[in-house]
Amino acid sequence: MLLVNIFKIESLVYLGCSGEMKIMSFLTETETVGRILQHIGEPHHAPTTYPTRDSPINDTEINQPLEWDVTGVEPL
Repeated sequence: MLLVNIFKIESLVYLGCSGEMKIMSFLTETETVGRILQHIGEPHHAPTTYPTRDSPINDTEINQPLEWDVTGVEPL
């Protein structure tokens, strides 16, 4: 159902004849999944991740007082 909501496709319908597909098993062992992916020519390792970059404005560059200075402000 998540695939239907995200990609707007019915993932368990065979496009050739519009027949319903059934899930027969789930692969959960990483070694087995890696061998299958390697056999079909797909990457079998997770991509390298890199640390995110810092914010364009560093916190030390923001000079805001912690409290409002209300001296000299006329009430409404």
